[in-house]
Amino acid sequence: MHSKCKSVFNELNARKTDSLLVRGELEIADDCYLYHYVTGNVESWLPDEPKPQPAVFGRPGLSVFVAGSSFPKFELIEHMEAFRVQMNWAQIGAVRFKASDIRDPSLFEFHLVHDPHAFYREEKIVEQGPNHGMIVCLKDSEARVKLVQCCEPLERPISAD
Repeated sequence: MHSKCKSVFNELNARKTDSLLVRGELEIADDCYLYHYVTGNVESWLPDEPKPQPAVFGRPGLSVFVAGSSFPKFELIEHMEAFRVQMNWAQIGAVRFKASDIRDPSLFEFHLVHDPHAFYREEKIVEQGPNHGMIVCLKDSEARVKLVQCCEPLERPISAD
Protein backbone atom coordinates (compact mmCIF):
# COMPACT_ATOMS: atom_id res chain seq x y z
CA MET A 1 0.00 0.00 0.00
CA HIS A 2 1.30 3.44 -0.92
CA SER A 3 2.50 5.68 1.94
CA LYS A 4 -0.16 8.34 1.17
CA CYS A 5 -2.87 5.68 1.51
CA LYS A 6 -1.35 4.54 4.81
CA SER A 7 -1.41 8.10 6.12
CA VAL A 8 -5.14 8.37 5.27
CA PHE A 9 -5.79 5.10 7.13
CA ASN A 10 -3.76 6.36 10.10
CA GLU A 11 -5.86 9.52 10.18
CA LEU A 12 -9.09 7.50 10.00
CA ASN A 13 -7.95 5.23 12.84
CA ALA A 14 -7.02 8.25 14.96
CA ARG A 15 -10.52 9.65 14.45
CA LYS A 16 -12.01 6.43 15.81
CA THR A 17 -10.06 6.66 19.05
CA ASP A 18 -9.85 10.44 19.49
CA SER A 19 -13.26 11.33 18.16
CA LEU A 20 -15.34 13.92 19.91
CA LEU A 21 -18.44 11.98 18.98
CA VAL A 22 -17.87 8.27 18.63
CA ARG A 23 -20.38 6.54 16.38
CA GLY A 24 -20.58 2.93 15.39
CA GLU A 25 -19.25 2.14 11.97
CA LEU A 26 -21.55 0.47 9.49
CA GLU A 27 -20.83 -1.93 6.68
CA ILE A 28 -21.18 -0.23 3.31
CA ALA A 29 -23.09 -2.80 1.25
CA ASP A 30 -22.49 -3.21 -2.47
CA ASP A 31 -25.96 -1.84 -3.27
CA CYS A 32 -25.26 1.48 -1.50
CA TYR A 33 -24.80 4.68 -3.48
CA LEU A 34 -21.85 6.96 -2.79
CA TYR A 35 -22.36 10.68 -3.44
CA HIS A 36 -19.33 12.88 -4.04
CA TYR A 37 -19.78 16.65 -4.09
CA VAL A 38 -17.82 18.71 -6.60
CA THR A 39 -17.26 22.44 -6.59
CA GLY A 40 -19.30 24.17 -9.24
CA ASN A 41 -16.27 25.94 -10.70
CA VAL A 42 -16.22 25.58 -14.49
CA GLU A 43 -12.71 24.10 -14.46
CA SER A 44 -13.94 21.20 -12.29
CA TRP A 45 -16.27 19.92 -15.02
CA LEU A 46 -15.72 18.47 -18.48
CA PRO A 47 -16.77 21.05 -21.09
CA ASP A 48 -18.89 18.76 -23.30
CA GLU A 49 -20.61 16.47 -20.80
CA PRO A 50 -22.04 16.75 -17.28
CA LYS A 51 -19.16 14.91 -15.59
CA PRO A 52 -16.27 16.21 -13.52
CA GLN A 53 -12.66 16.46 -14.66
CA PRO A 54 -10.51 13.44 -13.66
CA ALA A 55 -8.38 15.71 -11.42
CA VAL A 56 -11.39 16.10 -9.09
CA PHE A 57 -10.78 12.51 -7.94
CA GLY A 58 -7.04 12.81 -7.22
CA ARG A 59 -6.94 12.88 -3.41
CA PRO A 60 -5.88 9.68 -1.56
CA GLY A 61 -8.92 10.07 0.72
CA LEU A 62 -12.05 10.96 -1.27
CA SER A 63 -15.07 11.97 0.83
CA VAL A 64 -18.44 10.46 -0.09
CA PHE A 65 -21.87 10.46 1.51
CA VAL A 66 -23.44 7.01 1.69
CA ALA A 67 -27.08 6.20 0.94
CA GLY A 68 -28.38 2.74 1.67
CA SER A 69 -30.74 0.77 3.87
CA SER A 70 -28.34 0.73 6.87
CA PHE A 71 -27.75 4.49 6.76
CA PRO A 72 -29.94 7.44 7.79
CA LYS A 73 -31.93 8.88 4.90
CA PHE A 74 -31.00 12.36 3.70
CA GLU A 75 -32.38 14.79 1.15
CA LEU A 76 -29.64 15.21 -1.48
CA ILE A 77 -30.34 18.83 -2.48
CA GLU A 78 -30.64 20.03 1.15
CA HIS A 79 -27.49 18.11 2.10
CA MET A 80 -25.58 19.55 -0.86
CA GLU A 81 -26.66 23.09 0.00
CA ALA A 82 -25.56 22.68 3.63
CA PHE A 83 -22.21 21.29 2.44
CA ARG A 84 -21.80 24.17 -0.07
CA VAL A 85 -22.32 26.69 2.74
CA GLN A 86 -19.94 24.79 5.08
CA MET A 87 -17.22 24.73 2.40
CA ASN A 88 -17.93 28.34 1.35
CA TRP A 89 -18.29 27.31 -2.30
CA ALA A 90 -20.21 29.55 -4.72
CA GLN A 91 -21.60 26.49 -6.53
CA ILE A 92 -21.78 22.74 -5.99
CA GLY A 93 -22.54 19.68 -8.08
CA ALA A 94 -22.78 15.96 -7.32
CA VAL A 95 -21.97 12.61 -8.84
CA ARG A 96 -22.71 9.17 -7.52
CA PHE A 97 -21.07 5.78 -7.66
CA LYS A 98 -22.32 2.32 -6.82
CA ALA A 99 -20.33 0.82 -3.95
CA SER A 100 -20.02 -2.40 -5.97
CA ASP A 101 -18.18 -0.51 -8.75
CA ILE A 102 -15.72 1.05 -6.29
CA ARG A 103 -14.99 -2.41 -4.82
CA ASP A 104 -14.68 -4.12 -8.21
CA PRO A 105 -11.06 -5.39 -8.35
CA SER A 106 -11.15 -5.40 -12.16
CA LEU A 107 -11.65 -1.61 -12.03
CA PHE A 108 -9.96 -0.33 -8.86
CA GLU A 109 -7.76 -1.20 -5.91
CA PHE A 110 -9.64 1.05 -3.47
CA HIS A 111 -10.81 0.63 0.09
CA LEU A 112 -14.26 1.88 1.07
CA VAL A 113 -14.54 2.96 4.71
CA HIS A 114 -17.42 4.34 6.80
CA ASP A 115 -16.02 7.44 8.56
CA PRO A 116 -18.72 9.15 10.67
CA HIS A 117 -16.35 10.52 13.31
CA ALA A 118 -16.01 14.20 14.17
CA PHE A 119 -12.50 15.62 14.50
CA TYR A 120 -10.59 18.86 15.09
CA ARG A 121 -9.15 20.89 12.22
CA GLU A 122 -7.53 24.26 12.88
CA GLU A 123 -9.09 24.38 16.37
CA LYS A 124 -12.59 23.88 14.96
CA ILE A 125 -14.80 20.82 15.23
CA VAL A 126 -15.51 19.20 11.88
CA GLU A 127 -18.75 17.20 12.12
CA GLN A 128 -18.88 14.69 9.27
CA GLY A 129 -22.19 13.05 10.06
CA PRO A 130 -23.42 9.47 10.10
CA ASN A 131 -23.41 9.08 6.29
CA HIS A 132 -19.78 10.11 5.69
CA GLY A 133 -17.43 7.61 4.08
CA MET A 134 -14.08 7.59 2.31
CA ILE A 135 -12.76 6.00 -0.86
CA VAL A 136 -9.14 5.41 0.11
CA CYS A 137 -6.08 4.78 -2.00
CA LEU A 138 -3.91 6.48 -4.54
CA LYS A 139 -5.80 7.38 -7.67
CA ASP A 140 -3.42 7.49 -10.62
CA SER A 141 -4.50 9.10 -13.89
CA GLU A 142 -5.94 5.82 -15.22
CA ALA A 143 -8.02 5.28 -12.06
CA ARG A 144 -9.28 8.88 -12.15
CA VAL A 145 -10.44 8.45 -15.75
CA LYS A 146 -12.24 5.21 -14.76
CA LEU A 147 -13.93 7.08 -11.89
CA VAL A 148 -15.21 9.67 -14.38
CA GLN A 149 -16.49 6.87 -16.62
CA CYS A 150 -18.35 5.01 -13.87
CA CYS A 151 -19.81 8.04 -12.05
CA GLU A 152 -23.35 9.18 -12.68
CA PRO A 153 -23.79 12.98 -12.73
CA LEU A 154 -26.74 14.11 -10.64
CA GLU A 155 -26.64 17.81 -10.04
CA ARG A 156 -24.44 20.27 -11.87
CA PRO A 157 -24.00 22.83 -10.36
CA ILE A 158 -26.28 24.40 -7.78
CA SER A 159 -25.56 28.08 -7.28
CA ALA A 160 -25.80 30.29 -4.20
CA ASP A 161 -27.91 32.74 -6.25
